[in-house]
Amino acid sequence: MPLFNEEGYIYELLENFEKFTKSNKLIIDLVIFDDCSTDNSYKILLNSQKKYQFLRVYKNNLNLKHGPTIYNVYKKIAELGYDYIIGCDSDGQFDLNDIPKLLNNYESQKLLIGSRTRRVEGGIRLFISKLLKQFLNIFLNLKIKDSNSPFRLFAVSDFQEFEKTVTSTNLRITNILLSIFFLKRKKGVVEVPINHLERAGGGSGTMWEANIFKNISIYLIKFAIFSLFDIWKYRKNVYK
Repeated sequence: MPLFNEEGYIYELLENFEKFTKSNKLIIDLVIFDDCSTDNSYKILLNSQKKYQFLRVYKNNLNLKHGPTIYNVYKKIAELGYDYIIGCDSDGQFDLNDIPKLLNNYESQKLLIGSRTRRVEGGIRLFISKLLKQFLNIFLNLKIKDSNSPFRLFAVSDFQEFEKTVTSTNLRITNILLSIFFLKRKKGVVEVPINHLERAGGGSGTMWEANIFKNISIYLIKFAIFSLFDIWKYRKNVYK
């Protein structure tokens, strides 16, 4: 789980995670990468490890932004020797109670994505999501509704294969490229409808990259354009 400036939501996040795992009788560790938060997020996380045995806390050496931090989370989980990865953002927009939907539908060599069928975010964000969807469909002949959803389940062994198809760890759109990888190299993607909630925290997603811009809409449009170029370049590696 990537995290940036979530000091106001961390305690609730950890309490919710503990309640969820206990009520569902699941043993899941929570691996969090702090992207050099400017508030007390990292300090709170370190202190919380004493209370929550499931919590594993790491920190980027530099502020890398959302996409590269996601990559670091996945890579660290692989290094720690886990077999599976359940991805999720740290801003409270995903319902932990949807995790069993992923677990119950998992198949080997497939990527399970929690598809946000009714996104609470409108306007420019929704437009960009539709643009990416159409781009993948028209130019790469890939049909997927929510390629960038961070709520996902896949095997560590598949991620390690994905690593071989990228030339850099500084990936702006880690989750989108991972979705393309599964569609072209593995057994595909299964999208499971999930709940999408109002943002509880303030730092996750592209928002922590856009918070220095006065006009977030302009930033997101630029982000979308660069993302399309990243997808177009990646296709050469994954189509080999």
